[in-house]
Order: sequence, then C-alpha cells, then structure tokens
Amino acid sequence: MKALHILQAALSVIMLLTTVMAHAKTATIAPTPGQKALRGVYFDPDCCEVVLNINDAGKQEITATITGMLDVPEGQMLVFQKKNKVALLPGFKFAFPVVLPTGSQQIHFALADYKGIVKESFYTLTMIDIKSVKEIMTRKLVFNVSMGASLITYFQTGFKNITQYAVTPKFTMTYRLGDSRFDLGSSAFINAYAINPAGGNMFRTIGANARLGFIMPWIDHPWRMIFYAGGYYTTMLTSPTQFGYRSMVYPHLFPTLSRAITERDFIGTYFKFTPMGSGISFSITDRELAGGISWRHTLSNSHPLSVSLDYSNQTMKDGKVIFKMTSVSLGAGYDL
Repeated sequence: MKALHILQAALSVIMLLTTVMAHAKTATIAPTPGQKALRGVYFDPDCCEVVLNINDAGKQEITATITGMLDVPEGQMLVFQKKNKVALLPGFKFAFPVVLPTGSQQIHFALADYKGIVKESFYTLTMIDIKSVKEIMTRKLVFNVSMGASLITYFQTGFKNITQYAVTPKFTMTYRLGDSRFDLGSSAFINAYAINPAGGNMFRTIGANARLGFIMPWIDHPWRMIFYAGGYYTTMLTSPTQFGYRSMVYPHLFPTLSRAITERDFIGTYFKFTPMGSGISFSITDRELAGGISWRHTLSNSHPLSVSLDYSNQTMKDGKVIFKMTSVSLGAGYDL
C-alpha cells in the first residue's frame, strides 16, 4: 500500500503540472490600415502558429504559418505575396509559411482569375508574444528538472527476481554552440526513493551521461532530428551489497526526432543504444536499449513544461553472472 501511495503522489504531481498548460495565440493577421479585407478569404481564429526554426544555413529564425480557408467563385485563385498562385476550390484550406525577422511582416494577398487580378489587399502579420519567442531564440543554456514514477524489475544470477517502485528525479542540461548545428548535453538521474513491496533485497540506480549532438540539415520544419553520441556512467546502490554492479562507463548513441504541432506544442521521441560488453559491440546479450516519447508545451513565460514516458531494457554478462534490468517511467519536467 505504501508503494501505491507513493506512485499516486508522483502521478498527482504530474497531473497538476499538466493542468497549468495554457494555449496562447502568438501572432495575428489583419488588413493593413487603409486596406480592406478580401471577401471570401477567411483566416483561422487561432492564426497564426509561430515556431522557432533553423534555416538551411543553420541560423535560427522565427517562422509563422498563416492558415485559413478560401470561399470564392470557382475559377478564381488566391495569390500569395504576388508569386505563389494556387488554384483553390471553395472550401479549400491553405497554409503559407512566412519568416518574421522583426516580429511583423506585410503580406500581399490577391484574388485572380484567368484574366488577371480581380481584387488585392495588404495584410499585416504581427507577433503579440515577440518577447517570449526572442527569449527562446537567444537562450543557449537550458536546464531541465523532472520527476518521474518508475516501475523497475531486476534479475541477477544467484538472487531472486526483484520488482520495485521508485521516485526518480532527473536533471538535464543542453548548451547550443553559437549558431552552429552542434550542441552539448548532459543528464543525471537517481532512484531517490525505492520500495520493494515483497520485502528483501533493495537497490537504487544512478546514471549520468555527456553527449555531443548534431542537428540534421536535411530534416525540414516542422520536423527536427538530432544525432547524439557520448559516454554513459551507471552504478547501483544495493542492500545487501553482495549483488548489483558498480561504476560502469560505456559509449552510447542517442538519436532524437521531434515535431512542432502548434506554435507552443512539440512531440518527440528518442532511441538509445549502449553497448555494455567489453569494447564497443552490437551484442544481443551486453547492451541497453531504451526509448521514449514526450510532449512539450511552452508556457507564456517562454519556459517549456514536458511530460514523458520512457522505457529501458538492459542486459549484460560478467563471467558467469548475468544482469538484467527493465524499467518504465512516467515523468513531468520544467525548463528553468
């Protein structure tokens, strides 16, 4: 029962953090003063999604996507910025990306048929949350603190299988190297409080890693992929001390993939491979395979709040002794 109460408390914290997420519109579009709205061109109420993007040169830029619907007589088309002519049927939805170098941009829209321009007007796209986006753009060093509820199973030759619950805090740091496509990252976690409902042997796991990442240039917005490689340290605190492993260091590979779904919401996934044998090898019996999914929401203060689900399976052999561990964790985090 005590383990159940701890898990319930941890999950309550996660649910409390997620309920404070609030969606905020970060840009608006309206006819420029002195201009009239084009009849039949309707912009979405939540227009427009604003995201931080990385262009082909590796530079950060603010991109807004103008979305809406066209309801005009058949045969007419919408002209965007005097060059992007797209034949749209009534009821057809459109989405036009626009770079906002200064927080606002004048956009030219026109309705045309086969003879030429029928009507035209200028609209102004203006960010109403430019401060938050600029803070995100200029932030090089980011710290994240998270708390998770974990279910862990452990097997070791000569001992009974152990299933226990744990509260797991985690600390993560990322640092972008200037305006390049490289960044540095590190993280550390510990099973701070563990309970074995069946009694008997107890253990806590400590892990830390350092890695260098490269942002893949051929993955376009709204997708983003980073490939990390680095080193991983892990050890166990056990009671009694006769079982478990101690102070192991291995290399690891850590690709991540994320996608912007709104101007403030991102979903992501990752995969981790750690060879845990002697030397670097892709052994079935000496490795850790891990992965997870996450959702990140940027609050009005420009600090993201995240929820994640992680899975890890590791197995290794030391002489005649086999170690196996599996863990599932649900956590929530906040960027400082």
